[in-house]
Amino acid sequence: MTTLLSEYILLFIEYSFIKKNNLVDLKIVIHSFRKYTFITVGFLPLSFLVNHLIPTDMNMGIPFILNIAVTIIVCCVYYGIALIVTKDEVFMENV
Repeated sequence: MTTLLSEYILLFIEYSFIKKNNLVDLKIVIHSFRKYTFITVGFLPLSFLVNHLIPTDMNMGIPFILNIAVTIIVCCVYYGIALIVTKDEVFMENV
């Protein structure tokens, strides 16, 4: 959810700057935002899946740390695969 919120904030800042300076077609920015929003929505079911497979009572301990670590790893792998599948230009330039 925080990633989605940060994307909304970034989009608003980009939109305002581009519109004010009339730099590029805003369709490019909107398309990019939609793509990243769609990809990041996938984090939610992945997090629920990890929470189901590695349940924790949210007390600081090994199960809690393992749950967080696995969630981060699974989401990073998913995001990387999603960027490759969608042939994200920025990602492909830096790989």
